[in-house]
Amino acid sequence: MVPKVAYDSSVQKNVMAYMMGWSGIGLWFSTDGIAWSDATQIVGGRGNPPNAIFYPTLANTYGGDPNNLGSQFYVSYVDPFDDWSQSNLKRVQITLSGSRPPRPAITGVTVH
Repeated sequence: MVPKVAYDSSVQKNVMAYMMGWSGIGLWFSTDGIAWSDATQIVGGRGNPPNAIFYPTLANTYGGDPNNLGSQFYVSYVDPFDDWSQSNLKRVQITLSGSRPPRPAITGVTVH
């Protein structure tokens, strides 16, 4: 699984969405793309396939450059992963606050 990384201009950090094993999807933050913060879990997992969630993808909500997030953005993912006849594309809206702390505060996670 390849992590998805985009720059967030509102907190001036790189944001990475990645699988946390089978336990869900997390976000990590970095100023240099080398040293990353601890993970903040945004979507809880439901176990191994066939119930796993997979393929987290970052997307901005304001248009423009898709690799430049803002204070609100989406993380889309496939749920469940293993059985394509039952799979859905889901997304959570992430809202960040704070200027530039090491790990910005995630003040909202809304499942759509």
